[in-house]
Amino acid sequence: ALGKILVVLAIACAGNAVAGYVFGAHATLSDVAWGDYREADELDCAFVGSSYAQRAFDPVAFDEQLGTRSVNLATPGQVLADTLDTVRTVVDEKSVDRVVIGIGIMSFDVTLDPFAAVPYLRARYREDPAALAAAYARLAFNPDVITTKSSLNVLFPWTFTSVRSLSGIIDNVHSRMAGEAFGPAAEKVVPNWYYVGKGYGNYDEVTDPNDGKNTISVYGQPVMLEECLGQLRDICELCRDRGVELVVVVTPHPAYDLLVLGQTYPDSMSTIKALVEDAGATYLDFSMVHHEVLQLDLTDYSDYEHINLSGARKLSVALADILARRDAGEDVSGNFYRYDEWDAWVADHAQS
Repeated sequence: ALGKILVVLAIACAGNAVAGYVFGAHATLSDVAWGDYREADELDCAFVGSSYAQRAFDPVAFDEQLGTRSVNLATPGQVLADTLDTVRTVVDEKSVDRVVIGIGIMSFDVTLDPFAAVPYLRARYREDPAALAAAYARLAFNPDVITTKSSLNVLFPWTFTSVRSLSGIIDNVHSRMAGEAFGPAAEKVVPNWYYVGKGYGNYDEVTDPNDGKNTISVYGQPVMLEECLGQLRDICELCRDRGVELVVVVTPHPAYDLLVLGQTYPDSMSTIKALVEDAGATYLDFSMVHHEVLQLDLTDYSDYEHINLSGARKLSVALADILARRDAGEDVSGNFYRYDEWDAWVADHAQS
């Protein structure tokens, strides 16, 4: 009986391995970020965070402006606990001088997301199988996960990173067999996504403001959990204690989305601004930036909460310019509407 059980287990493990090879993405967007990070000998700046940052910061454009060496290490759906882990890693391993974290009003309502955590962990620990197995085990037995199907699915991590289309599966297998670099490989299997470099790629989609989707319709009213606020505070304090400049950037949303949020937006984000500045970090809300500093139109957005390739390049150039002027001693606070100027912002954007 024991022999039969072992045979069944061996067949199951072999089947899982084959399925992972065929259907599990050779290169997720998390692999693109961490792969380019590992290849960088030296770094001055790391962009971190969730898709708000992943789809907003073009390190190639940023470095062209400042002559720096940057990487975008943000990954889709990343929770702030993993962002803290990322910041600690880049500070310890690369001794960066600056960290830029991209956030949004919905960055503070989730403490754990297995569907984001699995590809993050796989990319983070890809070169350390023992550490990866331990990380998967911690995730599977997390009290918030163990009662869900995700706990079992962690045993089959390819289910979190699967390629769906037949052409994508074929391209995925070819990429695996050839050992293709992550950026070009991901470009083949992620629709409308293009690799730029330095951990970064983005979509060329354009938002449709008439599709009915906005922050409220998709997520409901914003929630700010104390645990998430504490993790942001920990990131600020880590950078402060290690002598690393931290820039917290609220990445831009189209005006129609902020108008739906209404007064909730300045009321909520003023709390984040106070937390960040009290910890000695820089806070820049590019949804509240003046038009003469950065002007985005709807063709620069891929949806109601993310900018696309063209939008990210414009934002990254504007961010680099603001940081250069500030480093030269200029007061750049006047480049942004204050939250107590919300009515003025609405008047200027009501037709956008």
